[in-house]
Amino acid sequence: MSGKQSMVWPVIKASVLLPLIGYVAFLTIDIQKQSELRSEIALDLAELDHIKYGVFDVSTWAEIGAQVALTKVDQFELTPRRRDDLLPLIESALYNLMNSIDEAIGRLSTMKQQVASIALKEHIDPVKIPTLARTILSRLETKLSEPETRQQLRRLLETELNLLRAETHTKVDRSVLIATMAKHGCTHRYPCRAQIAHDLDLASMALTHRSNAVLALSLFILLCCFIVGSPYTRLDLTLLALLSGVLWYGGISMPMLDVEAKLGALSIVIAGEAFTFANQLVFYQSKSIIDFVLLMVRSGQLDVMIVGLLIGLFSVIFPFFKLLCTGVCALFSRASKRSKVIQFFALKSGKWSMADVMVVSIFMAYIGFSRLIHTQLSQIGAQHGDIDVLTTNGTGLQVGFYFFLAFCLLGLVLSSILGRLDAQTDQGQQTQGNRAE
Repeated sequence: MSGKQSMVWPVIKASVLLPLIGYVAFLTIDIQKQSELRSEIALDLAELDHIKYGVFDVSTWAEIGAQVALTKVDQFELTPRRRDDLLPLIESALYNLMNSIDEAIGRLSTMKQQVASIALKEHIDPVKIPTLARTILSRLETKLSEPETRQQLRRLLETELNLLRAETHTKVDRSVLIATMAKHGCTHRYPCRAQIAHDLDLASMALTHRSNAVLALSLFILLCCFIVGSPYTRLDLTLLALLSGVLWYGGISMPMLDVEAKLGALSIVIAGEAFTFANQLVFYQSKSIIDFVLLMVRSGQLDVMIVGLLIGLFSVIFPFFKLLCTGVCALFSRASKRSKVIQFFALKSGKWSMADVMVVSIFMAYIGFSRLIHTQLSQIGAQHGDIDVLTTNGTGLQVGFYFFLAFCLLGLVLSSILGRLDAQTDQGQQTQGNRAE
């Protein structure tokens, strides 16, 4: 009876946990697709926020200059201080005009000089120039108070500014920006940005919820292996090896770290007018381990290619073969004993596998990038006169990191179970040998 009961628990365990592991695998594949979608949306948002379309765009500054000039025309008033500043200028202009006329009269014949001199003194007396200047200033003030005059000045200024903007060429290539907006069905940048940012928030939220579900199910499966029935069995080893393979796939195929440096808001005061550049992205990068390895291998630089191959070998290939050989040991314990390759990868490759080192490295890189970006952007963000900068550090750990971390932790459990089972197998073989003797 006890033998039958001992067989019941493994059957129950396998019948319950195998479908759960299959569901975890299904969720992981779905999460990987959702992660690709989120990465695509994040890259589109990064394109719209790129600083080359804002602070580094010459045409944007030309537009700001035109806006300032037109605003100043609308706001212009002849204050007492400005009257005091303009009056000497008008008087000086009138005196210069009289001097020019005198010089022109001097070049005429004697009779014409006398007639012209009499006419000039009749209409413009040097003594009356200050009075004439005040009259001109008063007429100018009256004209400027009329809306028609301001409209004429504004139209004239707009014409000149349009010519200036047409001559202001920028080297910024907007083809990618236009294509990105067209992909999302937008024609204007800022409404498009709001739409993409909303889509990114929804994608990130869905990704977080599903990832938490996978990690919670993985923990549940691990606990069931130890609580239900006898722990440290080859069935447990097989189930956990399958689960570990699912987590390994998620860890290497999804982004582990987002590195982002952004000027949240750059406010600048020009001629008393405040202008703000919002969401000026300086740098953004998001890569999975596979993306990172492929990027380094395809770089064309020998030293970078070697580093990429080593990372791929010790952080991707070695863990995969370790999992594969662990499964072989669980299913074919005696046959695996005769293979030195299987024994090496299952029991000894942990010294060579750098999966745990990769996790620590990614976490340290996260801390390092966060500190570096915060420090550098804080220096930019220091207030200097009329410029005020609000910096944003968007560096953060992504789903791939947590999957890979779970894979590494589960790998420690697998090594412990495999070590115990291997010791039990050796002890059993030794006992059988002693009995045979």
